[in-house]
Amino acid sequence: MKATSLIVAAMVAGLALAATESEARRVGGGRTTGATKPASSSSPTKKADDETKKSGTSVNISPRTGTGTAAPAAAGAAAGAAAGAAAGSAGAAVDSGPSAEELARKRNEELARVRKRIDDDAKLRKADEERKQQDEIEKSLAAKRQREAQEAQKRAAFEREREAKRREQERQAQCVIKPVMTDDDMARCRAARGG
Repeated sequence: MKATSLIVAAMVAGLALAATESEARRVGGGRTTGATKPASSSSPTKKADDETKKSGTSVNISPRTGTGTAAPAAAGAAAGAAAGAAAGSAGAAVDSGPSAEELARKRNEELARVRKRIDDDAKLRKADEERKQQDEIEKSLAAKRQREAQEAQKRAAFEREREAKRREQERQAQCVIKPVMTDDDMARCRAARGG
């Protein structure tokens, strides 16, 4: 990342230097009227730029000397300072932000929190469903016990009634009405009829 920012800064400085050289030629006695010729492809800065673009690794910047003006040298120094400042600020921007590992770690922590929350919600839903099922089972068991108790009471009442009828039939069976009855036979028949 730093190497890329340094290469970009060097390219900016090279372009700034090329602009100051063409300005110096124009000020230093070049034609000011009419169309200007584009820079030839054989200029040293153009070749340096082409080499930089092809290889992507090195940039050779050398200010022209011997033109008789101090403007190109000052411009080159300013461009170099600007390139250095740009490279420094790019490096500071890289250092000031969170790193990719830290961002990935934070993202993973957030994902873990979300997964835990989802798991907890699922567990709570499952526990609620189980509790509801348990309540329904308990209600159905209580209703079943109540039905069984009612049926037992009905059966007991039926058995008591049946037993009472059986006893009555036994008493009535003891009383046999005859044309001639003794006092004991009559007492038994009175007792059997309840009176």
